[in-house]
Amino acid sequence: MTMKTFYDLALPVKIIDLNINQLLDEEKLLRLHPHWSVEKLEKTPSGLKADLEDYATEKPLSMELMLEPASNSNSSHDPEESFEIFRIIIKEYGVKELLFLSRENKTQVMVCWDNEQAKKELEENTFLWIRAIQEYLRLYTSRTLRNIFFRVVMNKMLLKMNPSQRKICILITKISIIETVVIFVIIIGYFCFR
Repeated sequence: MTMKTFYDLALPVKIIDLNINQLLDEEKLLRLHPHWSVEKLEKTPSGLKADLEDYATEKPLSMELMLEPASNSNSSHDPEESFEIFRIIIKEYGVKELLFLSRENKTQVMVCWDNEQAKKELEENTFLWIRAIQEYLRLYTSRTLRNIFFRVVMNKMLLKMNPSQRKICILITKISIIETVVIFVIIIGYFCFR
């Protein structure tokens, strides 16, 4: 018997109008997880088979997954009804599927676990993955300058890196921002109190 858990995504319901085929693919989904380093990818008839390494625990893991976008994602709908956005079918992981959906005017994800009781580590790992997917989709819910900037940064740089490279880049960026602020404070202080 499988167990199902629902998590609220706190995304606007209009994400059902996004073209998931253009935004996501199996490889991008794997790279969105903040702790997974992709070691090897192999296309299969049923999706993508991947060998990964968990950066946090340094444990290797492998899985096969397939992304199924909703076939009716751009049709008109009633926001009160249940509406599938997309589904991730997974093998060899401990989770059977992640179903992203809109129901009762809220966006949610339904996780179908392989076992009746999910292990705490697996649950935390899956929750991290869901939150990363949620934040990536949030970038496409509005066309603000900030969102467009972060879309470009995510797609062109961060998703091509492994987790340790991302951490180093983010750390260098934070240090550069702090240095710039300190330099501005010194310059303003110099001219104000001279």
